[in-house]
Amino acid sequence: MITIGITGGIGSGKSVVSNVLEIMGVPVYDCDSKAKVLYDTDPVLKDEMISHFGHRLYHTPDGKINKTLLAGIVFTDQAALSRVNELVHPAVDRDFLLWRDLLDNQGYKLCGIESAILFQTNIPRFTDCVIAVTAPDEIRVRRAMSRDGSSREEVQRRIAKQMSQDDIIARSDYRVVNDGDTFVVPQLYDIIKRLR
Repeated sequence: MITIGITGGIGSGKSVVSNVLEIMGVPVYDCDSKAKVLYDTDPVLKDEMISHFGHRLYHTPDGKINKTLLAGIVFTDQAALSRVNELVHPAVDRDFLLWRDLLDNQGYKLCGIESAILFQTNIPRFTDCVIAVTAPDEIRVRRAMSRDGSSREEVQRRIAKQMSQDDIIARSDYRVVNDGDTFVVPQLYDIIKRLR
């Protein structure tokens, strides 16, 4: 099975590309949304989180992780954020590989995996190629402001902390421009045609 990595900075339109691929019959694993679920469903991850941060993380009415408390911990402590990432990334890897095996057994020939921090994780070793999703910075800022309700300054700070678009493009095999003027579907169609 051919695995396509999908990455790009905030507001670039990774989700748009993933949604189009899904419509084209290519299932896509969204690392960000899956990670949020795995805090509660992956017993290894849950035990490790409790071991490092205490039972208070799961003292909630439904027994699920207290995301507000976790956010408070990681946003004030860089070492805690690094530790959470060290615990979450292997859980995502395990879950993705199980998901991909199920697809392979069902006869799928292509799948995708979407991650904003793809190159900062082990994900590239699971991929056969990577698509960089790009857009001009001003468009990215406006999209993120609209989507998250964030200020321009907050979005620009987040962009500054991420890998630059030039670096992402340099490390990727394909590029999809999602600037609102260039059609995404034909770009993806050409990539999928080559891969098939």
